[in-house]
Amino acid sequence: MKLSDYSIKHPAVITIILVAIVVFGVIAFMNSNEEAFPAMGLAGASVVTVYPGIGSEYMEREVTSPIEDALSSVSGLKELSSTSRDSVSIVVIEFNDGEDVFSKLPEMREKLNNAADKLPDGITGEPEIYIHDAGSLMPIYSFTVSSTLPVETFTDFIKNDFKAGITRISGVSSVNIYGDYSNELEIKLHLDEVETRGLAVLDIYSLLQYYNISLPAGSVGYQGKNINVRTSGEFSSISELENLVIGQKDNSLIYLKDVAEIGFAEKAPETYIRYNGKDLLQIDVLKRSSGNTIDIINSIDKLIAETENRFPGKFEFNVVTDQRESSNLTINTVIQTAISGIILAVFIIYIFLHNIRSTLIIGLSLPISILITIIGMYLTHTTLNMLSLSGITVAIGMIVDSSIVVLENTNKHFSDGMGAIEASSLGAGEVGGSVLASASTSICVFLPMAFLTGVIGIIMKGLSLSIVFALAASALVSVIIVPYLSALFLKEDNSKHKYLTAFHNTIEKGIQFLIRMYKKGLSAVLRKPFAIIAAAVVILIATVVLVGFLGVSFIPPTDTGEIEISIRTPDSFSLEQTRDKADEIDSVVRSLVPEIDSAFYKTETNSSISAKLKLVGTDYRKRSVHEIISILQKELNAEITDAEIFVVNGGFDSLIGMATGGQGLKIRLSGNNLDDLMQTAARISLFLEKDDDVITTSMDMHYGKEEIVSNLMLDYMGSLGITPYEAAVTTRIFFSGMDAGTYRQNGKNYNILLTSDIAGEEISDDTINLINIKSGSGKTVSLSSFTDFETKPAVSAIIKKNKNITLTVTAYLDTQDQIGITERVSSYIDTIELPYGVSWETGGASSLISDSFKSLFLILGIAVFLVYSVMVIQFEKFVQPVIIMISIPFCLIGVIAGLLIFGSTISIIPMLGVISLAGIVVNNAIVMIDYINLIRKRDQVPLIEAIVDGCASRLKPILMTTLTTFFGVLPMAFASGNGGEVYAPLGQSIAGGLITSTMLTLFWYRQYTRLSNSTARKEN
Repeated sequence: MKLSDYSIKHPAVITIILVAIVVFGVIAFMNSNEEAFPAMGLAGASVVTVYPGIGSEYMEREVTSPIEDALSSVSGLKELSSTSRDSVSIVVIEFNDGEDVFSKLPEMREKLNNAADKLPDGITGEPEIYIHDAGSLMPIYSFTVSSTLPVETFTDFIKNDFKAGITRISGVSSVNIYGDYSNELEIKLHLDEVETRGLAVLDIYSLLQYYNISLPAGSVGYQGKNINVRTSGEFSSISELENLVIGQKDNSLIYLKDVAEIGFAEKAPETYIRYNGKDLLQIDVLKRSSGNTIDIINSIDKLIAETENRFPGKFEFNVVTDQRESSNLTINTVIQTAISGIILAVFIIYIFLHNIRSTLIIGLSLPISILITIIGMYLTHTTLNMLSLSGITVAIGMIVDSSIVVLENTNKHFSDGMGAIEASSLGAGEVGGSVLASASTSICVFLPMAFLTGVIGIIMKGLSLSIVFALAASALVSVIIVPYLSALFLKEDNSKHKYLTAFHNTIEKGIQFLIRMYKKGLSAVLRKPFAIIAAAVVILIATVVLVGFLGVSFIPPTDTGEIEISIRTPDSFSLEQTRDKADEIDSVVRSLVPEIDSAFYKTETNSSISAKLKLVGTDYRKRSVHEIISILQKELNAEITDAEIFVVNGGFDSLIGMATGGQGLKIRLSGNNLDDLMQTAARISLFLEKDDDVITTSMDMHYGKEEIVSNLMLDYMGSLGITPYEAAVTTRIFFSGMDAGTYRQNGKNYNILLTSDIAGEEISDDTINLINIKSGSGKTVSLSSFTDFETKPAVSAIIKKNKNITLTVTAYLDTQDQIGITERVSSYIDTIELPYGVSWETGGASSLISDSFKSLFLILGIAVFLVYSVMVIQFEKFVQPVIIMISIPFCLIGVIAGLLIFGSTISIIPMLGVISLAGIVVNNAIVMIDYINLIRKRDQVPLIEAIVDGCASRLKPILMTTLTTFFGVLPMAFASGNGGEVYAPLGQSIAGGLITSTMLTLFWYRQYTRLSNSTARKEN
């Protein structure tokens, strides 16, 4: 029994199924995760090691390299990269697709434990492992908080109670706090007092560690019980520290208070968060891939409200970034676009059918198909985001295609006098096979995209799956639900309203006139086919030539009203100087951009500033974010001194940049000699700066600061009985300070910092002469006696990829098109002789363009093969499918024309439109040829007559399906703002391609005549 017959004969079963679809569809929609953009990150882990006061080169050699060696053998490893900066080492592990990062945690810990002996003493704690999944690439919610409470009370509450409340929210991955203040117990040695008493700083350091200890001693039997034993020798008060005996001179004890000041001090901050010239504390919340952005932020807002109620007037919160807002705006924009498409599609259906009941049947098929699609997305954990919802929008026209074909054929038999049930059965039976075949071809086009990997796979998966589910749902609805609804609702229209009747008659006359004109035109083409073929080929060639006028980019730039500014100040700048520079930049930015809603600046100890600007909505400003970025980039670099400033787009562009290694054109140099890399990068940077498309350039490594190197005389030190470790620790204590344990008071832990009164001060040779170390004989020896101090330039950071040093030159462009500048810089690099061992490659989004297009062309090839295979199975012939597929390349005429009209670039989004058209353009031809074959077999008419009559009889449903698809994507083509720029080229390419491909489909069948005749002769 056919599916359509079953649905007609068992209405109760179908009714229950429909109710279930509605119920579970609504549940799936309400419980699906919502976010502005799909998670772009690739799962991996970071190992962070802190070693205060250590330069980048030493950090790379002594800390980063041993950790890299240990982690290089972790199973499933795809790529290992590292960044070594002053005091910090970050090793990033990227795993192969499909690897469970959390399951790798024990293995990574074991590898690090094995490497612990190779790491130097003095690192802060142990190397920490941070797991980051795809959803934790950037914060979903950032906000600042200030308070009138005492600093210590405020910071303690935020870091403990408030942070704990956020981490308990389901879906939260991590919570990062910046700009927080904390106290530490500072022991500040007076250098002259230490020198006068002949003390060794290293002895004081050791005493602090040996005295301040709590160590378990195991368990013993005591009074018939098994009791744990613990030795406790921790400092219980500051007075105990002050009275700690650290030496003896002239038969008098020397106490710690004699040579040092001891007391609580505010720990030097590592970051300042600035807003309107004030210091604030910033909290960044990151989510897991499975987390619901909107639910998480709503829960945080409830926690904020509870805090404000608990401490009235004590706290002030300000939002920095809120992906809930962008998620709602983006999703609402897509939904509005989809609703507009639905309304237009339904209107077109009514115009052609001019029957409210028939229109209602198609109208009902749309939400049913969409609900089934949402159920499929929910079951496959596909979130509701801009791209997945764009897939549903694209599919709106295709969803009704199948239902239109079935309903139009049913209407035809119903108008000929058949009953509703009989017409529904025969109408669905005649075209049901072709409907399922056409839906299968479209599914074959989109399904392979779901298996792409990497960043392009992340972008395409949700979009392709939503279209696949929508197409599968539409096919089932057309052969099951539409016949069921037709049998129930189709009735004679007895409306006597004269104006409505006149309107319907006018439309029908117009359609019949169009059919007659089409018959004449088709007959003329069948007599002289080569004219239209030649014209089409000429137009196609001319259109391909026009491709040169289109720019090429990875993803179209968006306008979400977010701007990010990266500022690099001289490495010699202190944190406070960098903070002052942030205030200066903020003043200039506010004068240039009155559209600013908020502006936050984060200054860090590595002389860098990162700013996030939020503009008012697109409805409240005349300038686009791209115009403002161009102005800021030019004016800031002109007005601000002692700073390198780079202004880029935020929002989706920033997310793509983080996933691909950063925005702009990137030239990545690799080698083992840092000087060779620096010289080569400088030459490339100079070339790029002269290019008209380049605004400015930057390098991620540079010699921007100096360091004093203490070259030890090892032979002489050996004769004195002094080790390099003793000299290094002593120097560090005096110049920057060193952790010397933990002090506990009132249930709180405070870090003990052993430092001196010259830490952070300008030093001289006289100062160095006062630093003494105790020799093996017990005498104190001046540090200067066995040390040669040398000043040399230091590199800002050492970045490695797979253990090779990597230096990246970034060019910030004034154009969306990266192909031209990429070709020019590639040609330049090929003309220069690179130093031995230096290699190069493009990086970032520019490197993904060629890789992505190769992947998409492969997918297109697979899709074409699958479409052809389905049609061979459908027609059981090899020639007819070839004729149909010849029209596919000609859709490029409309695609390129559509992009040119709207001024869009070629990117992976319109490429997706081309792939979509590969399935769409054949659907009409399948239905048409299948019906021609039916006429020839049923009525035994000549081939030419069958072609003319068959094409003419299918003109109405073809126009309906084409126009519903066209108008379904038309609102998408005009979308802008709130991320609409990303999916707009998809609508532009499909709308343009539909026009040209449909025209060719309707007039392409003289070739079909010849091939069919020759095939028929061979078969006979």
